[in-house]
Amino acid sequence: MLKSVFAKKVAAKLRKYLIEQKYDKAKNLYIKHIPNIPGLRDVWVRVYRKKLKEGDHLSAINIAETFENTRQWIVPAATSLVQTALCSGEYKKAKELLVKHPVHYFSMLDILSQLKPAKSSDLKMMLESIEPQPRRDKKQVLEILNTALVVLQDSKYRQGFLFELPKDAELFITGDLHGNRKNFDIIKSKAKLHKHRNRHLIFQEILHSRSFLIDYRDVSFLEIIDFFELLITFPNQVHIILGNHDLNFLLNRSSMRSNRKLDDYFFRGLELIFGEPSDDIVKIYKEIISWMAAAIKCGPLILTHSNPNSRNIKNFDFERLKKISTLRPKKTIDFLVSGRDHSHETVQEFLRKCGSDFSVIGHEFCRKGFLQTTEQQIIIDSCHNLGCYLLCHPNKIKSIEQLQSCIHNIR
Repeated sequence: MLKSVFAKKVAAKLRKYLIEQKYDKAKNLYIKHIPNIPGLRDVWVRVYRKKLKEGDHLSAINIAETFENTRQWIVPAATSLVQTALCSGEYKKAKELLVKHPVHYFSMLDILSQLKPAKSSDLKMMLESIEPQPRRDKKQVLEILNTALVVLQDSKYRQGFLFELPKDAELFITGDLHGNRKNFDIIKSKAKLHKHRNRHLIFQEILHSRSFLIDYRDVSFLEIIDFFELLITFPNQVHIILGNHDLNFLLNRSSMRSNRKLDDYFFRGLELIFGEPSDDIVKIYKEIISWMAAAIKCGPLILTHSNPNSRNIKNFDFERLKKISTLRPKKTIDFLVSGRDHSHETVQEFLRKCGSDFSVIGHEFCRKGFLQTTEQQIIIDSCHNLGCYLLCHPNKIKSIEQLQSCIHNIR
């Protein structure tokens, strides 16, 4: 409470600076007098709330940043500002604001779900990443993860880090998913594993969403949980291939995109999902990663996340996959998840060492959902609205044309 005449004059001056948006002067005045006039805090708080009520959210953010730059003050104003931008179709502005400021996730769900699909692919990805209820019960999730770990460890197809499937099996092969909820759900539905007991559904790299959520969280772990539930339901039909993002996460190496450390957003997503520290979740998840298949072989097909580069192909020993007892750290595994050399000579030598005729990989972004790199290799990409999958009986594949004819759009 401002009792003295001097205090009231200082308060009036502070209020004037805030209304005139002279934030530096307001801050200096505040710092100078707040030790002796504690009631000054009420001045900026009242102006902040007045700006919120008037719909001047940007001024409210500026005031909050000037005095107490915390979520308590930033989130209400930033949430309203982003909502206004989205409703006005200013998607670029909304994205810029989301980069700068945290917002209240749950408050955004209704407004985002009501927006019509736009030309902006960024907005589409944002919408498709929305989870109606991102919270998960940690105890239940830990049970799922522990059960999934046992399923992976005890797989009857395992030979070290190579999984060898029956030659007469039918394969439903997907590429990188990176947390695309819509594609994940469609794939599960199309696979119809309960009706096709000889069909094997193969995933890779679900980790690290390509589109961050509201207030820039990555909740791809929700799809990871769903994958493990599917694995538990169909332990002999569902498989996952180790990717470079998975291996990096296991080994505490950074996966980067646009100079951003993706794990930072992933851990923020875990905070949203569980609402509490999740070190125990991360620990068991890393243990699961350490048991993922580095390669899956079926008839003439070899499925890996990538293939070794030309400089590494000489040192690549396919037979070692059957003997490796741990993923930490092995060059043979690194070669399989990180290579970006898909030249004819490199792929041919890779296939010779694997004893296979054709290679199907992920790892690369393909605008059309797939790409034929050579006469013996196809890349499948499943993470966007043009994403694809490959459905085939490997023992019937005699040419790359036959293999390519088995590619289908997810949507």
